[in-house]
Amino acid sequence: MGEKNKTKKQLAEELAAAHLKIAALEAHIEEIKKHPMFPSLTEQEGLLKTIFENLPLDIFARDKSQKLLLQSRTSVSSQPIGSLIEESTIDEEIRRDWLEINQSVLAGELVEIERAYQIEGKLRHFHVTVAPLYIDGKIEGVVGANIDITERKQLEERLTLGSQIIKKTNKQLKQRVHELSTLNLIAQTVSNATDLQSALEAIAEEIVPLFNAFSTGISLFNADRTTRTIVVLHQPSSPDEYKLVGKTFPIPRDEIYNKLIKQGQAVIVQKAQTNPLTLTNREIIKARNIQELLLVPLKAHGQIIGSINISTNDPLRNFSMQEVQLGETIAGHIAGTIALFQSLEQERRQRQIATSLLEVATTLNRSLDLHTVFSKIFEQLDQVIEHNGGGIFLSDKTNLVLIQGLGPAAAAHIGEKISLSSQNPTARAFNNKTMLVINDGATERYWLQWPEGDRLQSWIGVPLMVDQEAIGILTIDNFAANAYNQDDAKIMQLFGNQAALAIYNARLFEAVQQSEARYRIISEVLSNIAYVLRVDDKGTFTRVWATEETAQQLTGFTLAEIDARGGWLSIIREEDLPKALKHDDLLRNGQSSSVEYRIITKDGKERWILDVSRPIWDENKERVLFIYGGRRDISEHRRLEKHLLQTQKIEAIGQLTSGIAHHFNNMFTAMTGYLALSLEQLPPEHAILSDLERVQRITQRAAALVQQLLTFSKENVGRHTKQVNLNELLLHAKSLLEQLIDQTIQLEINLAPNLWLVSLDTNQFEQVLIHLVVNARDAMPQGGTLLFETDNIELTRNETEKSLDLQSGPYVKLTLRDNGVGMDAKTLSRIFEPFFTTKEVGQGIGLGLYTSLGIVKQHQGQLKIDSELDKGTTVTIFLPRYGEPATQFRKDRNLELPQGTETILLVEDNGVVRDLTARILRQQGYTIIEADNGKTALELLDTQPDLIINLLLSDVILPKMRGDTLAMTLKERYPDLEILFISGYDESIIEPSSADRHNFNFLAKPFTPNTLIRKVHAILK
Repeated sequence: MGEKNKTKKQLAEELAAAHLKIAALEAHIEEIKKHPMFPSLTEQEGLLKTIFENLPLDIFARDKSQKLLLQSRTSVSSQPIGSLIEESTIDEEIRRDWLEINQSVLAGELVEIERAYQIEGKLRHFHVTVAPLYIDGKIEGVVGANIDITERKQLEERLTLGSQIIKKTNKQLKQRVHELSTLNLIAQTVSNATDLQSALEAIAEEIVPLFNAFSTGISLFNADRTTRTIVVLHQPSSPDEYKLVGKTFPIPRDEIYNKLIKQGQAVIVQKAQTNPLTLTNREIIKARNIQELLLVPLKAHGQIIGSINISTNDPLRNFSMQEVQLGETIAGHIAGTIALFQSLEQERRQRQIATSLLEVATTLNRSLDLHTVFSKIFEQLDQVIEHNGGGIFLSDKTNLVLIQGLGPAAAAHIGEKISLSSQNPTARAFNNKTMLVINDGATERYWLQWPEGDRLQSWIGVPLMVDQEAIGILTIDNFAANAYNQDDAKIMQLFGNQAALAIYNARLFEAVQQSEARYRIISEVLSNIAYVLRVDDKGTFTRVWATEETAQQLTGFTLAEIDARGGWLSIIREEDLPKALKHDDLLRNGQSSSVEYRIITKDGKERWILDVSRPIWDENKERVLFIYGGRRDISEHRRLEKHLLQTQKIEAIGQLTSGIAHHFNNMFTAMTGYLALSLEQLPPEHAILSDLERVQRITQRAAALVQQLLTFSKENVGRHTKQVNLNELLLHAKSLLEQLIDQTIQLEINLAPNLWLVSLDTNQFEQVLIHLVVNARDAMPQGGTLLFETDNIELTRNETEKSLDLQSGPYVKLTLRDNGVGMDAKTLSRIFEPFFTTKEVGQGIGLGLYTSLGIVKQHQGQLKIDSELDKGTTVTIFLPRYGEPATQFRKDRNLELPQGTETILLVEDNGVVRDLTARILRQQGYTIIEADNGKTALELLDTQPDLIINLLLSDVILPKMRGDTLAMTLKERYPDLEILFISGYDESIIEPSSADRHNFNFLAKPFTPNTLIRKVHAILK
């Protein structure tokens, strides 16, 4: 029933009841106040109220009508949210949000949410908790708390942002590390590359995965940047599908290449298949399904020389600016690489040009025959400029006549003419007296076409000038366009000058032959310095004319400086002055003369001069009026002559020592053989056994010394190598080395454990040790310490490149140190020269270190010497490691020698060696047929046609017929015949023809009986 329907009576009753309840409540309150606890409760209420009002929280309570029932004091930093909905200025959105929250709570829900509001222009975050307010079990309102979490939210946002930044930074760092790793790999690839093409291919291969690209290409532009040539194209998915490498394309004049070439900037071409700027290359782009292109210019010395083309076939892939920057970095590497290799190629070409010009100049100095000189010019042009032909034309006043052709096609047209009145480039260049370069044959209308119909595209013509007049022209041509540049033009000019000089010299020579004698003399003495001297009636020489520029180049002095010093004689070495003065006297007396002497140049260097002079008489031949002469630098000639003489001496000594060694080896073969047989027949306790064994060892040492003679005479080092533990070799040689030094010298050996094996010819290497010990002994006349040390060492590439001519890798190092007198730098620089020695005459021949170095190098090792005056000398030998670390080997002296039953033909001209060899083999059961030369051996076999021979054992050098010739003859008769050559020389003595046609075995003299028996058994087995 509504309020309006209630009766007055009912209202009065309800009011009375309410008054009764109030009165009862007031009475109850008064009863409470009278309670002893009431003052305490009042105080607590006040305390709680104080705490509540000062909490740093927005605590509130509202009734159902949203009327605020309770509100805590606001914190210093915020205004209570709970009261905001009462504000008339509150944002309508916040008001609606809170009304929705209150409705949900009044419906019985507990709401706990976070909200952000713009309050007074600032964004604030709150954590809101609102719960129903129950009174007598009914929801009469809401109660809630707001916590200002703005600072926390700001911190969370900063943490989230920081985490994102860290993740992004880590990703960028990883990418940067990958990029730097690739750039480092590119740099290493460039440093290890031996040619430009392989370097560029390696770089392109690294770019593809770095950019996650479809393909990478490198193009180089021509000089005027009108065409580009693809030099590298790397496409992993289909490397052989498109054969574009080496192809040349025109460069379009569009925005892409304008930005790339003129502005030098990288270009990203998006939607490459439909981009109007890619029309020129559209067919290739579509065929390869390229979607986007990154073009980066290659800059070298301020010029754009090419570009990197990086492409993707992924339509969603886009190149970033970071990738553009990376591409520019890589482009710098590539441009630097190209510039480096081009510089090296330019340097190589310059050296080749200098060599070629020197060849031509040398021919020009030696010959006046035009055909010879022109042939040399063409021969050297082949070395420095690519071409398809060319020629030399000479003028006959009306035409240019081809007198010599470059290449077979041009040579076929010798004698053909080009009219000087024509517009042919050859005639134009000749008439204008100016070099002409053509690189686009399509625009040239006046080519001289050969009957073969070849169309020239590139051409250079150099007029041949003599005394400001053109006498002919040198041309070179090519079927390719843009084949020649300014460098080629300069080279052609140099060769043209040589050709003109050749013609001039030839014509001058012809004129001189038909003119006076003085012109003939000028031609004869053409040299570095040409001069004319006037001779007065007192016989004094006065210079009339001389080639001053070349004189200064040769001597360092100007002619004025030479005159100020007292004339030409003032720079001649004092020891050679008598020869020069005698030369002048001969000229005064009217005799032609030539003399060789030394001069001292301005920088203190010494040069050998050949001075050739001829006197010119007056018409009546009464006295000498002039001296025509020339001086030529022959220093290099003298050096080569000295070197040749020294080489001839070494060869002569080598031939002598080789013959001596051969005879000694025959003697030692007999000595060691008979000693071995004698030792076998003596019981172990025999009194002279030890003496004979000592003789045997001495004989073996002597035989090893003889091997040194063969080493010097022939390069046979390494022919008899075996695996050796250098420690054992040193211990074995110690007693011998101790015999070479004085008692005042202490020999110490410090050996490394587990030393690696090396491959050595032990006889030869013992000679190295002997040489080094003898040198050390002579360096310590007052005594001292001589130390041998061994060690294993890994040589790095840096170490080998800096100071050793070796490959990097594992080596065994042998070091020999003495504390003797040492050497100064000048002596140290010459120690490896043959015949150089610091000893007195008769004390040494200066071959020890020269031979030692040769032995070590032929074992693929190196010998290094460091020395300082009064501090001693250190010799270091590096030998390459062979196999695994050496283990101790043991000799089994009791092995039984093998027996045999085969038939052996023994051919040896030395009777003692032949008898010994036959005796040794017969004792082992072999049948031996002996002969002292090849012819005798064949005659013996002819008398026994049914005899079967199993082995030919023959010396190589025999009278009447060589052993290898005998072997070739017997092989035809006995195809299965085995061959064993023995010789006091090394096996290189065998003729190559027989060595190529037949397999053979070789045993060097001297040999022991056991060695011979085992060798024969191994062959026949």
